[in-house]
Amino acid sequence: MGERALRLAQGLRQIFDSRGLDWHVSRVGARLEFGFGPAPRNGSEAEATMRPDYEHALHLWLLNRGLLVTPFHNMMLTAPMLPRAAIDALCHEIGAFIDAT
Repeated sequence: MGERALRLAQGLRQIFDSRGLDWHVSRVGARLEFGFGPAPRNGSEAEATMRPDYEHALHLWLLNRGLLVTPFHNMMLTAPMLPRAAIDALCHEIGAFIDAT
């Protein structure tokens, strides 16, 4: 699970870095999430970076492509049986969404 979560975290960071986005990825074990700004240090900072309309559009984009991300905090969990191709597809589609918006 950790290897899969690391792959996903690295993929997301590469997407954000390559597009010059100051977005963050937070990971604890097999659980990770990303946010639209630098990693917050408290609830007020977290709230300031929230983009509910953008997040909703991203989730619809992913759903229309057969991919599901938890509809709060962009949270994801990995599992030992999660195919690496699924991680790559998720990263690809998040990058495609960013490029399209």
